[in-house]
Parts: sequence; C-alpha cells; structure tokens
Amino acid sequence: MEEQDFFINLISDFTEQIVSCSDIYNLDGIIKNICKNNNIISEITLYIHDENLQKLKHFSTPWKSIPQDEQKFLYQKFCLLEQDTFATEDNYFKTDDKDFNENNKYFFFDIFNNYQKVGLIKFQIKYHVNFILRTLITIKNIIALCATNLTISSQMEGNLQFYNTMKNIAKIIESQYEPNYVIPLMGEMIDRFCEQHLIYIFIKNAQGYKLAWPKAFKQQNIIETLNDLTIDNSYFLMNDMQTGIFGLVCENTIIGAIVAYSNIDKLTNTQVDYLVQLSKQAATTLQRAYVYAEILEHATLDALTGLNNRRQFETRLSQEVATAKRQNTDLCCIMTDVDHFKSVNDTYGHLAGDCVLKQVAQLIKNELREYDTACRYGGEEFIIILPFTAMKEAMFVAQRLRKTIEETKIDISEAKIENIKSINITISAGVSCFDSEKDNPQTFYQKADAALYDAKNAGRNRVIAFS
Repeated sequence: MEEQDFFINLISDFTEQIVSCSDIYNLDGIIKNICKNNNIISEITLYIHDENLQKLKHFSTPWKSIPQDEQKFLYQKFCLLEQDTFATEDNYFKTDDKDFNENNKYFFFDIFNNYQKVGLIKFQIKYHVNFILRTLITIKNIIALCATNLTISSQMEGNLQFYNTMKNIAKIIESQYEPNYVIPLMGEMIDRFCEQHLIYIFIKNAQGYKLAWPKAFKQQNIIETLNDLTIDNSYFLMNDMQTGIFGLVCENTIIGAIVAYSNIDKLTNTQVDYLVQLSKQAATTLQRAYVYAEILEHATLDALTGLNNRRQFETRLSQEVATAKRQNTDLCCIMTDVDHFKSVNDTYGHLAGDCVLKQVAQLIKNELREYDTACRYGGEEFIIILPFTAMKEAMFVAQRLRKTIEETKIDISEAKIENIKSINITISAGVSCFDSEKDNPQTFYQKADAALYDAKNAGRNRVIAFS
C-alpha cells in the first residue's frame, strides 16, 4: 500500500508541476527537478521527430546535437515503436556514474499526436518495482499532453510573430524614407523572426546584385545563383532546403532578394510560406522608400525630425565655408549621435526610437542660435554648423547639449509600452574648427566625425575636440 501511495504521489507531483509549465524551454528543468527528488526515476528525456532531417531532437533544446551512435540507437527505437507500445533496454550506454548499477533500465515510449508519431520519451529507472510500468505510461501521457500543448502554443506564437513582422515592415515607411535606413530595419525584423537562419538582403542594380545588409556574405556560389531569379520563379531552395532565396518583386520587376542561409537547419514548409509573404511586403516597402527618396531628394527638411536633411546640410556647409573664408571668421562643426540607439530600437521598438530622434532634434534646436544650422545627417546622427564660433565656444555648446539630453527624460509613451513612459539616453559628440588654409567643406566636417568616433571609443556620453 505504501508503494502504491508513493507512485500516486509521484504522478500527482508530475501533474501539478508539468501542467503549470507555459514555456517550452522550462519543461526540461521541471522534469529534471522532479527526477532529482524521487528514488525510482532518475532521468526522463523527451525527443521530438524532425521530418525534414529524419532525426530526433531534444524537445526543449533542439539546437543541441545528439551523438551519432546515440541518435542511431534512439531512432531504431522510434521506428520500431507503435502507438501504445514501449520497449526496454538494460544498461543502455554504460556510464561511469556512481549511481549506475545492474538494476538500471531504460524504457522507451512513443508520442503520438492525431495518430501520427511525433516523438519519443526515454525513462531511466533505478529499480524495477511494482506499478512502475503503469506509472511511466501515466507520466508519459502527462508529458506528451504538455509537450503537444506547448508546441501548439509555440506555433500560435510563431504565427503572431509573423503577422507582427509583416505589420512592422509595412509601418517602417510611415516614418523612415531613406532606403539605406529602411533596409537594415527590415533585415533586423526578418532576422529576429527566422532565428535559425542568417538573413541577407541584396539589391539589384544595372551591374547585378549587391549586398545591402549586413556587411559581409562569403557564400559566392549562392550570390551567383541570384541571377536565376525570375518573375515566374521568384523563389527557390538550395542545399537540401537549408538555404532559401526569395526575390523582392514589385510591379513585375525584381528589385532585390532575401537570402535565408544555414549549413545545419532546413527551412520548414511553413517558414518558406512565411518568407515568401515577408519578401512581398519587404519589396513593397522598399519600392515606396525609393519613390519617397526621389521626392525628398529635392526637399530640404527631414520628414521625421523637421531638421535640415543631408542634402540641405551639404548646401549650407558650402555656403558657410565660403563665408568664413571670405570674411576670415571662425566656423565650427559638431557631429553627434545617440549612444546605443540600436539597443533602444531592439528593446522598446522602432516607434520608441522615432520618439527619441524627434525629441533629441527638438533639444538641439532649443540650444542653438537662429543662424546656426542643425541637420539630421543619418539614422541617429546629427550635425551642427556654428558660424562665427571659436573652438572653445563650440565645445561649451556641445557640452551643454550633452548635459541637457542626459538630464532629460525622453517621452516614449507614444510607443505604448506597458509600465514604461520615458527613458534616459545620452549622446556623444565630436567638434572641429575650420582651417581656411588646410580644409575644404568635406575635410572640415570629417574632422568632427573623427572626433565623434574617438568620443564613442572613449566610453560615450562625452565631447571630444578634433586634434
């Protein structure tokens, strides 16, 4: 009777703890903790079958490989078992473990879902006692039910993530218009969605395909196959489905390609379908960015911040340099950017990042004189031209601006993040002074850029003068 009560309590313990599990990655830990606290079952391992690879993977950690000899042994058991059957193996894979003894046995059970075999559970027991088989079957059913529910939940989460990625790619164009800024944003979104594959974005021009994001791609053979993309064959799979190439097609024209690359994992049919849809949305967003860029090429203001855009900066820079030369007056330049801006986007979302850029731009405006020129130079970079200003005064302006931004709480309530209404940020800045004998407009602001680089390398949240 005591033995029966022990197993009833063991099953109850399994049920209570496993049913409360809401995360795939926590299931392993819960099972190990339960095994640690009983004297009969010393190990339970759950494997899931990968149809593409025709192999078994650890359920909670599918990226961890199983040794080849063990994989072969387990897969034999998996293939032999039928629904509601089990197998045993004495002293399976002998070990130097002190607790191992001749009574050790391994039981293998199938996992079925809708009459389809989807996995395998391995039990290691220390003692073969009464009620053990019935207990293992019950525990197996509890774990299988939990694993199935967690898998369904994970799939639903994947579906939701897909639709959110689609929506976010479509929304980029609401605030970002430069293709060179839009492409990295799209790349990061798709890369986060497809975690087991590396994502690359190529843009097509008159010379062929050019890598646009990230900075390097070494698989030359894959680059050469991009030319096989056509309107009728807008995507194809390579390397036994480990790599997918998806054309960016807009208005019956291929404007680029997305490559999902891996030398280990295969793309599932669901992932392929998702990437086809994401590529269509990315192509539409990119095409709109090109159209907006062409329109904004003739504009003078940055659409997001209201500051002068880069094109207008170049015009004003040439004018101020010419004036400084003609009148022999001082001229300084401040180049600044937001520290760790990428982590703001990654942590709080791109809408929060837009809030940061708009408010930093307003703070810059507030610190300048009417005849100073502030411009948005790039993604999170700003540049300020200070006519009739010596280096000492320019350093004072830059330090005052840095301190103001450091002490200001940036309102990101527009991003609608639960319990977070504002964040603190810092900036780094580099300052240069125009040398009429040595500098041209380009070298003048490049000195400020070099000083900014030094400020960031020195620890950020500081101002450094070019020397």
